[in-house]
Amino acid sequence: MAGTAQETPLLIFGSGEPGPVLMVLGGVHGDEPGGWLAAERLLERLRPARGALLIVPRANRLATLGGVRTTAALGDLNRQYPGNPDGLPMARMAAEITETARQFHVSHLIDMHESWAFYNNRPQNGTAFLGQTIGTDAAESSAALAEAVVEAVNSRILAPWERFFYRNRANNGAGGPPPGTPSQTPVSPGGSGSSSLNLPRHMPGLSVLLVEMGQQQSLERRIALHVEVTEEASRRIGLI
Repeated sequence: MAGTAQETPLLIFGSGEPGPVLMVLGGVHGDEPGGWLAAERLLERLRPARGALLIVPRANRLATLGGVRTTAALGDLNRQYPGNPDGLPMARMAAEITETARQFHVSHLIDMHESWAFYNNRPQNGTAFLGQTIGTDAAESSAALAEAVVEAVNSRILAPWERFFYRNRANNGAGGPPPGTPSQTPVSPGGSGSSSLNLPRHMPGLSVLLVEMGQQQSLERRIALHVEVTEEASRRIGLI
């Protein structure tokens, strides 16, 4: 969204070799700092050996500067995909992210979020209790990747509450679809009402991992775990 108040950097790292193309999104919600700070840390430490890496550290930059989830005037970016060039600012941002993913033939997308509480402690199914989960689109390949990442990262965690869970349509608490699907999420003006998990509907072959970190942990630990999940996924897809 160059030239607008919502303008935000897109960083592109190419390897010069054919391979997967990974897009990383941070800062979709401005009150989830672990995601955008992890994305900024990845700028310094993650480089592709094959394929390419795209990072948008602060997708909703104004929300990150204000420390708020978003505003009514901006719209909720994670309820707007695939976007609308004529909609709210974050509907336009969703459209630009979608078009960028198409232009660069993105094969995998990691969307980094945080949740107020741990999924393991949830009293009921709900978006407030998603900490330490990885959700995916419906493709079997996405599920296999998420399950492999969960198993690998869980083998290295430092405390029981850091344990990750893979959330799919079968184990989503109440047995519903993954968080952010239209059935769970109200449609926002100017957008489709869909989270990034639904982007493969518009980009066949794309694999999406939506990572939620529990905010009961220290900010530094949340950042470190986001980085570890992304690096593990990068190894699994052959990016590094």
